[in-house]
Amino acid sequence: MLQKMKDIALSHGAKLAINKQIKSYAEVQKFHLNSKKRSIDMEVILKGEIEPISIHIKNYSLTELDGVHQLRVSGVMTSRTWINTVASILKVKHLRYQLSMPKCSKP
Repeated sequence: MLQKMKDIALSHGAKLAINKQIKSYAEVQKFHLNSKKRSIDMEVILKGEIEPISIHIKNYSLTELDGVHQLRVSGVMTSRTWINTVASILKVKHLRYQLSMPKCSKP
């Protein structure tokens, strides 16, 4: 129960943070993080498109090195065949993304 509540809170925060970064060209409509399985499912609507793209991330990890946070994902599948095909042609196995994390003030 506690794990599910944590996942809901993290999913909501991630959705807000991602939408802030991609607002000029897309919007995350649904975002579900499963910390036990280390997976993410989301729906993203690109500006000018009618149907959202479904994205399934089979595995993710969060790391920090020298104060820089990174999200690493693997096993990415989408509802767009052409995106999956291009990814397989380019042999994309892992993606890394540098995260802008807000600093928490200490009491």
